[in-house]
Amino acid sequence: MKTRNRPALIALRRGAGFFVLVLVSSPACSPNSLNSTGYVLPHAANRPVNPPPFWWGISTSSYQIEESAADGGRTFATDWDLFKQTAGGVARDDRVASFKNTERDLTALKNLGVTHYRFSIEWARVEPSPGVFDNDAIEHYAALARRLREEGIEPVLCLWHFTFPDWLCDFDHLSRHGWLHPQASIAWGEYVTTMCARLAPYVQIFAPQNEPNAYALGMLVGHFPPGRPSGEALYDELNQAEVQAFLQAASIIRACRSDATIISVQNIVHWRRDSFDLIGFYEKSLEYNYRHLDGIAGAIDYVGFNYYSGEIASPLSLYQMENRAGPGVTDMGWYIDPEGLEIEIVELSRRYRLPLIITENGIAARDDEKRQAYLKSHLRAVRRTLDAGYDVRGYFHWTLMDCFEWTSGYGPQFGLHTVDTQANVLVPKASAQLYRSLIAGRVMDGNTNPTMLEPATLVATNAR
Repeated sequence: MKTRNRPALIALRRGAGFFVLVLVSSPACSPNSLNSTGYVLPHAANRPVNPPPFWWGISTSSYQIEESAADGGRTFATDWDLFKQTAGGVARDDRVASFKNTERDLTALKNLGVTHYRFSIEWARVEPSPGVFDNDAIEHYAALARRLREEGIEPVLCLWHFTFPDWLCDFDHLSRHGWLHPQASIAWGEYVTTMCARLAPYVQIFAPQNEPNAYALGMLVGHFPPGRPSGEALYDELNQAEVQAFLQAASIIRACRSDATIISVQNIVHWRRDSFDLIGFYEKSLEYNYRHLDGIAGAIDYVGFNYYSGEIASPLSLYQMENRAGPGVTDMGWYIDPEGLEIEIVELSRRYRLPLIITENGIAARDDEKRQAYLKSHLRAVRRTLDAGYDVRGYFHWTLMDCFEWTSGYGPQFGLHTVDTQANVLVPKASAQLYRSLIAGRVMDGNTNPTMLEPATLVATNAR
């Protein structure tokens, strides 16, 4: 996205998803809900006559759910740990502790009945020093993938989810930080090769990067470590470096496992044009959705994308977001926009002509009934696109449990479970029971109970 020669402020957000707001010099309003535009879903002929079983999944992120040190006191540090220490970043703690509670998390996944689980590897944990790999840490992830398969759950392995080892960090020179570090390409290749060699026997589906488009924008505005803007020139360079890193990983993965399935994990925002936007920012914002995808489309089998909400491309949206409230927005002020999901499925299908996987979708909500309504409305949107002929192969909910949410800390609650730290168990919310019921009802596979996605059937009891 080009911002040269116009005033701009870009803000990002996370629920496992980020978006960008570019402020331009025109007035606008920011309501507390988005009205339907009366979108008419066009028909397509993308979906196979006999589609494979639908993927029902859960997505998590290693840094957001794992503790900061392995058993035995082996330590490591990421750029986010340095950010916390040097720039006032939000601190995480060990309250979720999924690294040592694999069986606890597996029990919750089995109870949900999911068919797929997307998890990530903490690069710094498995390679705490350059070229020095922690075999115990690697074996942990291999064992997790093996246990998932034993329980009938397909592992989906994400190799990079926003964090870098501290030895690839240069907070003083952003042109040498992360993907732009002089040793990044060599180190990335060795890391991907090592992890593929150890996990390929148990993993067939690989996601090399999580939301690289969001990461590039986070760096541009200083939202990500080290916490100061990188500038547009480095933003362009970083985008190119991320594309090259993805293609490098895809080549290594296919050499390691010839039948590998490679998916993208892209952040997609549904932009609604502000009626006062006379300079056409809306069209410019679309570059955010597709820039990275355009560079890697030839190397992937599925377009995986994370979708959370729509947003008005408006100069006041950023300021008014935190004051939004009501049934049409999340606890973080994000617009709930299932119609936008339908529109983006259509656009992605037309642009790339590949099967689609929704790799994250969820809501920050302390009110679990709102989460249930959100889940149903977005799955209804997916159901409509399937019925219209679009080739959507799977849906992953974000996320398994309430966890660390980057710069927002532990405030936002996206999980289907809470964490009981005293009993060391995941306590299901009513939305977990709803998701389990929807999976059991095969609402995307054809054996659909037509009432299962109707609002009146919201589950109000706690899962057991």
